Amino acid sequence: MDLFARAVESVRVDSQAKRVVLIGHSMGTPVIVHYARLYPKNVAAMVFADGLVTIPPSWPFAPLLGLTLALSAVRRATIRSMFSAATTPEMQERILRMMMSAPTATAVGAMKATFDRISWKGDVFTQPVLALYADRSPYAKRDAMTRRFPNMKYTEIVGTGHFLMLEKPNEFNRLLLEFLARQTF
Repeated sequence: MDLFARAVESVRVDSQAKRVVLIGHSMGTPVIVHYARLYPKNVAAMVFADGLVTIPPSWPFAPLLGLTLALSAVRRATIRSMFSAATTPEMQERILRMMMSAPTATAVGAMKATFDRISWKGDVFTQPVLALYADRSPYAKRDAMTRRFPNMKYTEIVGTGHFLMLEKPNEFNRLLLEFLARQTF
């Protein structure tokens, strides 16, 4: 997570932006949270797109997940489990092609980083947060999220799966633009 956060900081510095709004989908959410932990003054707001922001204290499968994802069939099935009725066959193929193109070592390393206990602290973030989640998302733990992100606006986009920004882009973009319009930067 430190490497990912430093990469985001490099982009911010290179673009000469003072403060940024960070959007993280899926494992990108813990990346932007870690960035906000390391560089809080640089973060104007955060947007979580069906991302993991908390894990149970004794989640037993985390060490095995990276190893399991090394198996192509398991990796493909894991990705397919994130689809909903709104994920068209064309979207499914595009998402599968993109996600399966990552080398196994990269996918395993990313999952290990995502579930590394060092990244999961109970710290509180006061920046404004827009949390856009799939319909009945398994990643949405609203009570825990509200405690860590007291300035969070939570919305579920009905009829979507994990790839809500692709499945209902107009609604996703409308909510995002409304959130950004309310911010003072």
